[in-house]
Amino acid sequence: MKVTLRKTENGMTAYIAKKDLEANVIDSDFEQGFGGILKLDNGMTLQLESKESMPVFPITVNAKRVE
Repeated sequence: MKVTLRKTENGMTAYIAKKDLEANVIDSDFEQGFGGILKLDNGMTLQLESKESMPVFPITVNAKRVE
């Protein structure tokens, strides 16, 4: 699914157009570049494609839902 990530003054938000859902990112593992696991405040967990460097936000990326 496509997810648009934005940086805000309160952290980062994720917008999933297919579900018309916007949620705050409460945890991520962006320590070594960009990508990996994102945990959203609605309980959803997403796996993002890895990239070596941090991109310019906002950015739309492919993600998979992790159960």
